Amino acid sequence: MGFRINSTGRKRIHREHVRIRLNEAGASQPPTFTADIQLPADLRLDPSAKIYVEPYVKSSSMRFDFGTVGQITPPANCVLSDIDAGAAVLFRVKVVDETEEIGRILASANGIRPENDADGDDRRPLLPVRSANLGEEIWRLDVDKDAGPTLVVNSRVPDLIEALKRDVYLQGAIYPEVVWRLVREVFGRDNDSEEDGHWVMDWKAWIASQLGREIAEYEVEDAEALELLADEVAASFASKNRFVSTLIATRQHAG
Repeated sequence: MGFRINSTGRKRIHREHVRIRLNEAGASQPPTFTADIQLPADLRLDPSAKIYVEPYVKSSSMRFDFGTVGQITPPANCVLSDIDAGAAVLFRVKVVDETEEIGRILASANGIRPENDADGDDRRPLLPVRSANLGEEIWRLDVDKDAGPTLVVNSRVPDLIEALKRDVYLQGAIYPEVVWRLVREVFGRDNDSEEDGHWVMDWKAWIASQLGREIAEYEVEDAEALELLADEVAASFASKNRFVSTLIATRQHAG
């Protein structure tokens, strides 16, 4: 079948019904993934409808055939050989009726983040952190309209994710800038989709909590006002976490 699709009347697959785990390979090998798909009976999908899992990074994507609704059959080889490196891999799941010339999407889920943690916690972090080869960049903020932001750190630097958890110098150099960018991202874009924009509401709530007040309309009415708000939130975040004071105290104690 080709890629011609009719999406009229599609149903929504909730993300708790799809669990995807990304398995990072060696430095020169592309990652692989596994997907556990449990479609609830109340979706009332045709058992003969096809299931496809589509990993993607920006404009690059792949498609993997996972059998049918009635017989889900993961492929033996789920290697992400044609996916761009350097950003977080996200996934779509589509259930497609292929009985007509143009396939019709019966149900779908977009912007699914793979599970990389092994602690069994199902809560979604506000800012997931993952590693990828970023060339000579140390870090990059990747924002997907469906799944939200991810902080990507360079996998060429050994144990950088672990270092970020404990190194106040790294935290102070990276996180306030991330917060500044996300304030502009969250309030400077149109987010009308209830499903795709769930992360936006989470971030708006977090930003309001940093300032201890709701954000007024005049604070986001134009680019200049939005920049001032981003400055205020980033400064408040840095002040609460006392990055510089902690770094000075740590160095004095070490000396």
